[in-house]
Amino acid sequence: MSKQHYVIVVADDNPEVNTLLSMILEDEGYRVLSCTTGAEALQVAARVQPDLIITDLHMEAQDAGLQLLEQLRAKPETSTIAVIVCSADRLGVIRHAEAWQQYGASILSKPFGIDALLSTVERLVQGAHSGGMV
Repeated sequence: MSKQHYVIVVADDNPEVNTLLSMILEDEGYRVLSCTTGAEALQVAARVQPDLIITDLHMEAQDAGLQLLEQLRAKPETSTIAVIVCSADRLGVIRHAEAWQQYGASILSKPFGIDALLSTVERLVQGAHSGGMV
């Protein structure tokens, strides 16, 4: 399947990060939908059923990325969407490590390289179309 068939939701309240992630992914050929809150990402996910969601850990509220992940997993229609949680908050990532594993999320610590981002994205979207989360 070509990358243009994959839909990725980017959820980050930092406009620069949101734009940069969206541009990188679009340049690779992915369809990207941009959101600035976890609530908006949840609504888009329920409507569009994206292949992947990339979310910041902290957005409109502390641990908004974790809340988004919990809400996604609680609904049957969004429970299998692959998720990457990005954060510069190493303590927050460590504090919630068990939850990330339980919910099957991948973690990218900021700052991350483009190659790390793209290889993680590719692995997850390919896994989503081969029968489940990776």
